Amino acid sequence: MSIPTWMALHVQREGRKRVRLWIPLILIWILLLPLLLLAAPFALLAAVITWKRGPGFSLLRFFPLLFGVIWNLPGLHVEVENPRERILIHIK
Repeated sequence: MSIPTWMALHVQREGRKRVRLWIPLILIWILLLPLLLLAAPFALLAAVITWKRGPGFSLLRFFPLLFGVIWNLPGLHVEVENPRERILIHIK
């Protein structure tokens, strides 16, 4: 697996033209990475402060779990359908 780079969004509505969008996720990752790097020292400080009686351990696990979820997104396929519309999301 690798980091997802594209998301396909298809929307079909009854009586309307089909909409297909290809969204480049790499642009989102480029913007998100600096924000995560800036937040990391604050999360580490909060984890140290709240280690004994709070969510310290959970805060330390947040960043590895977040990267694990993002890394495993490629191949995600979601379909939502009702009688009047159908929505398809596929991450590549």
